[in-house]
Amino acid sequence: MRATGDDRFWPLQAWKAGLMGRARPYVDHCIESMALDQDGADPELTVLMRDVGADIIADGHAPIPAEQETMLLTAMAELNTSLLGWRDDIGLMSMRQRLLMLSPANLADELGSSGPVPGPVAAADEGWRRLGTVDPELARLLGEVHADPERLVQGLRGTPSGFVHGDWKMGNLGVRADGEVLLLDWSFLGQAPLAWDICWYLALNRERLAAEKEQTLDQFRRLVEASGVRTGNWWEDQVALCLVGVMSVFGWEKALGDIDELAWWSRRCLAVAGRLRS
Repeated sequence: MRATGDDRFWPLQAWKAGLMGRARPYVDHCIESMALDQDGADPELTVLMRDVGADIIADGHAPIPAEQETMLLTAMAELNTSLLGWRDDIGLMSMRQRLLMLSPANLADELGSSGPVPGPVAAADEGWRRLGTVDPELARLLGEVHADPERLVQGLRGTPSGFVHGDWKMGNLGVRADGEVLLLDWSFLGQAPLAWDICWYLALNRERLAAEKEQTLDQFRRLVEASGVRTGNWWEDQVALCLVGVMSVFGWEKALGDIDELAWWSRRCLAVAGRLRS
């Protein structure tokens, strides 16, 4: 919550506004109720959920079945297109907060604290430093986004956006026997471009993807079109900018991984570097 800037308990605000209820026809959020306790020194949010552990996608490194991924992508497309055009008037996660959540400046606050450094913070710090060595051109581009995120935000603002969940990683996903998709951990919800969730999905689930990233993007685009949204000329621009945005969050992770994975993201991001700098 410190990294994202959430000082209002965004899931609670979305719950009270009925947004999770609007998502329910497409995904099961598994939440029964929420309660905010403000009696102590620090407020505490309690979320009551149903036990759906048996239906959550199992941990592992192998690709998931193509049929299962189609169910996930279909639910994502239907959810995102059903709430396309939604405008955030309740103060959920902004695009600026998304782009900066794991930036070196945000990490510096955690690294400089008196307590023990969390493992993910230490890994991200190492990854950003390593990126400057293994791919200095990409590191420079992402550093520019961190220094002035408004340029990327403005580029995305001219493309369709709406309500998104914001964290489609395998640990948050499940599929019931009847095909219903479970979607947990609504911490990063808010207004974002339609393609944000699919680009995030590609970044966090690379070992589990049933197909190559380009094929997954094409499949998701077809599902968006099948949901009644014409992608037209804006789609490629939005995806290109969202890929840069997602790397402003996870470029460090790619620097710590294999070279082919980093090369794919670097190639896609640097293809629009000139546009962001013009």
